[in-house]
Formats: sequence, C-alpha cells, structure tokens
Amino acid sequence: MTYAGVGLSDPTSGITSVAKIRYQISGTPGHHILKIQLDSAGFKQEYWTQNSFTSYVKYQIWIMESDSSMEFHAGPNSIQNAVDCFPSSSTGGPTISLLHIQGMSANYAMNLIGSASSASASITSSPDLLQMPSLTGVPASGQVYRFAPLKTSGLYEKSNPENTLFLYPNPSDGMITVEGGNITDSKSMLHIFNTLGETMLQIPVSCIGKMHQVLDVSQLPSGVYFIQKNNGSISRFIKY
Repeated sequence: MTYAGVGLSDPTSGITSVAKIRYQISGTPGHHILKIQLDSAGFKQEYWTQNSFTSYVKYQIWIMESDSSMEFHAGPNSIQNAVDCFPSSSTGGPTISLLHIQGMSANYAMNLIGSASSASASITSSPDLLQMPSLTGVPASGQVYRFAPLKTSGLYEKSNPENTLFLYPNPSDGMITVEGGNITDSKSMLHIFNTLGETMLQIPVSCIGKMHQVLDVSQLPSGVYFIQKNNGSISRFIKY
C-alpha cells in the first residue's frame, strides 16, 4: 500500500529521528490484526522546494488475518504546501493505492479516487507510478478506508471443495488456466461475470473428466471478474 506523491521522509533525519515505524499484533489465532503505524513523516519534495519540513502525516495500516482485508487509518496531519507534498496530484490530495508489483514494475494498481471523505476505488493496468490517480483533498484524522476481497453483486458463492475452480496465473494479462472438479456433461459452460453480475463471456467446456482448460480473456477490460462452471462454485480473478 502506498501513500503520498513523491515520497515520505523523516523530517529530522540526521538529528533525532521522530518519524518512527511501529507495529503491533493484536487479536486471537485466526483473527490476528497486524497494525503498522507511521509517525510524523515529512515530504521530500517540500524539503527540496522550501528547504524545510513544514508538513507532516501520520497513519496506520491494518491487515486482518480473518478475511485478508486491509484498512488505511488516517491520523493527525498538517499539510501546509499541498503542491509540494503531492506534486503529481491535480486534486490537492495524496495517492493511496494497492499495487501488484512484479520485478521492477507494477502490473496493476487499485487507487482511491474522488473526495477524501467519500472515496471510491478504480483499477489501473500498467500504471505510471509518477502519474497515479489521487484523492481530492487530504483524509481527515479518523478517516478509514477498507480494502476487502470482493463479493459479487447479484451473485452468490458456494463452497464445495470438490467443485472449486482453481485459476492461474491470477492476476492474468490475457490467458488463464482453469482447473478443478470433474466434467460429466459435454454441454457444460464456463460463465464469466463482472462485479455487477453482468455476463461478459460464456465459454463451452472443451473437456470431459478432470477439468483443465486454458481461456483467452485478453478482450476483457482491466478489472475484477468471477468465473462459474454451470451453477457451481464461483472463483475470482483479476485481469490487468
């Protein structure tokens, strides 16, 4: 998870460090929460421009063991020079993103956009890390953003291990392999839905017996999708 425009910095580096990274693990087995806190971080661009750190930010990132969700908790902040703190932003706010990194580049990013008080999420494939979407305004202390595994809208998930579909690579840039369960009906279909429950593709199953099929999803726009075999289990994948 990233925050900022052109990097955060310890505003007293070389003297007495006040920008501390702390962590705490709370909860019980299966329900642990890892809390990572950044205290009093300044902005490098502001220092380069103003020759001093006049702005700072504090925040926490919570990672939930129980459902693999993540939360961004905004703390006290003081932004005196938004142009210097967030130089790549045209909306006067920070970039807050979840990045999928492979090697030295990002395959896709989930970015918060819109008002800092009522943000929504967008997915960008092959993002330019110097020109990422940003929020309008700065999150107020106490603002929480939650990133959670998506459920379908208008669909439901079934949990039957024998019929579960396994997808790889996931995320995918075009070709994805589907495995899982046995195929007994030559008329079986794979249905691919978007997050609104709309059917995007219907693909005939090409095998009988153990399921193993490679699908071409390159025509789908970047985003989150769900695949279902007939009326069985639903599995999620990301196309970037």
